[in-house]
Amino acid sequence: GHTRSMASIKKESVEEGECEPVFSSNALQGNLLGVSWRKTLANNIDAVATSSKHSTLVVATSRVFGNDWDGGVTAYAEGDTIGKSCHMPCGCTDVAWVGDAAEHIAVACDDGNVVVLALSSMGAEGWRPAHVLADHENIVTSVAACPLALDTFASCSVDHTIKVWNLSAAEQSSDCISTFRGHCCPVWDVEYNPQERNVLCSVGQDGQMRMWDDRKPADGPTMTSMPQGSPLFCLSWSSSGDMIAAGSENGEVHFFDPRSIEEPLQKWQGHTDSVRRVAMLPGNRVATASDDCHVAIVSMAAGKPVLEAKRKTHTDYVRGLCTVSHAASSEKMGLISGSWDRSLALLTA
Repeated sequence: GHTRSMASIKKESVEEGECEPVFSSNALQGNLLGVSWRKTLANNIDAVATSSKHSTLVVATSRVFGNDWDGGVTAYAEGDTIGKSCHMPCGCTDVAWVGDAAEHIAVACDDGNVVVLALSSMGAEGWRPAHVLADHENIVTSVAACPLALDTFASCSVDHTIKVWNLSAAEQSSDCISTFRGHCCPVWDVEYNPQERNVLCSVGQDGQMRMWDDRKPADGPTMTSMPQGSPLFCLSWSSSGDMIAAGSENGEVHFFDPRSIEEPLQKWQGHTDSVRRVAMLPGNRVATASDDCHVAIVSMAAGKPVLEAKRKTHTDYVRGLCTVSHAASSEKMGLISGSWDRSLALLTA
């Protein structure tokens, strides 16, 4: 699912927009999914993340070339032209801001580690990770902070497990707080309920969604969906916690009611390749990023999925997607997408 011959990618034109060299959410302008800013990096982009605590963008990249296999994490503060980077000895699949002031970055790594970086050490000579958390037995596929307790974060892995960690506990021990077992295949994404600090949701290669209570890890999942016919790669909760969107390998987005996840309430088929990221927007809207090189915005305001916009924003897989607030107006929202074409794009949402 994660590899693809470069020769098989049909190169098409991408909307360029007015591109600024400086990262700034003030640049947001134009029509839905219009490109306000674009930056090309040296390596494939696998994940992007922003924080409500500050205006710094963090980007995870990977590089496989010949016998070389490595990656990196770069942070761009508002107004930066050159980010602060940390080179990693492995590919980086996901990133999340953690800590009460979002002063640390959790990184999901191909070597099975969850690495925690201090923002203050980014780009510094002789930097060291704040923590290396090594309980997983295979590639770590996702990391997610608990919105109601930012010191707590979860990770999931190709080893079929989900683990919960705590920054304060990591000062004393690199062991996880708890482990959840229930998926019979790789787990591709995990996210906390933004309204209930103990509730997590995960999706995996088995095509199933599972709900968990981190107070009772030994009890297994509290709810499990029916298999959806193809792997589920990503999920996102609405800010009110009353809807979950999940993206599938077959290009569908499934909309679930968290109170009963056996079957999705609605499905939207709008991509021609795997949906790799979903991000909730205000007003019951969801943004999707796909291996078909497109980003889309779908509205669920009327209870049924309605396509608002869909654009070819990149020339290769779109693997990173996150929301960003306009620096000067909390009413304006944007999206940042990242791709294996090595470019970042700031999109109007």
